[in-house]
Amino acid sequence: MIDQKKYKIIFLNQVAGPLFRELAEDLAKVWPQSILLTGNPDTICCDVDSLLHIEPAPEYNRSSYFSRFVSWVKYFFKPLWFVWKQSRDSTLFIVSNPPFLGLVGLFFKYVRRQRYVVLVYDIYPDMLIGLGRLKRGVISGCWDYFNRLVYENAAQMITIAHDMRMRLEHKFDVFKTDGKKIVCISPWADIEVIKPVNKKQNWFAAKYDLLDKTTVLYSGNMGHSHDIETILETAKKLRREAGINFLFIGEGAKWSLVEKTIEEFQLKNVTLLPFQPEEVLPLSMASRYWNCHL
Repeated sequence: MIDQKKYKIIFLNQVAGPLFRELAEDLAKVWPQSILLTGNPDTICCDVDSLLHIEPAPEYNRSSYFSRFVSWVKYFFKPLWFVWKQSRDSTLFIVSNPPFLGLVGLFFKYVRRQRYVVLVYDIYPDMLIGLGRLKRGVISGCWDYFNRLVYENAAQMITIAHDMRMRLEHKFDVFKTDGKKIVCISPWADIEVIKPVNKKQNWFAAKYDLLDKTTVLYSGNMGHSHDIETILETAKKLRREAGINFLFIGEGAKWSLVEKTIEEFQLKNVTLLPFQPEEVLPLSMASRYWNCHL
């Protein structure tokens, strides 16, 4: 049921994980009360600061291109209806997943002059074009056009890397935004949570036979844009090195590639696991010697 109280910030992120939740909690302390609409089951079930409310939304389904699109559409209409019922004084904090979610902000900016902020994690359609999934043409041109409208009408544009900021600066007129610049906020880690743990005291490392091995860890999304192949090729070349293990944790389009490679080449030095509960993350991170991706 939709809460009718007035929220200072409405966060829209279908896959909000620990980092984004921490960001939302910290901002909610400055601008209470605020709310996060997410489909991430771990975040929905997590105990959060009382100043940040969590509103469950449709979950992101990575199992196929069709399921991804359907889950994107389902999520898109949830905040559209939710925000419509809220005060126009609320600021919308929108991320780039789903990739067309910025249209929610643009709609409310045009209809009732509502302010919104955009955080870009992935640059569409550039990523799809780079992966060969989309050719430059009418579709990409329309996509760029609507992105430009979304970005230029934002109160503030944010991204996570300096290279992405420079790329975005060529896609729209930054000076049309209220902030007049793109702010870069790099991903971070809570060093009180993610810290070294003695392997002999790490039950996760013991469970997966990592105690006496050098572990190369890949932890995160295994999407089309992630270079899983290079890691797998390295694992194949080092298959006879008993002291080296490759640990993959996550999910995504290339999960099946890892699974198939393990089976086809009988790789005893590769362990494949789904995303682990958030409380396991400090132990899984502490079990590695090299971290390829998070």
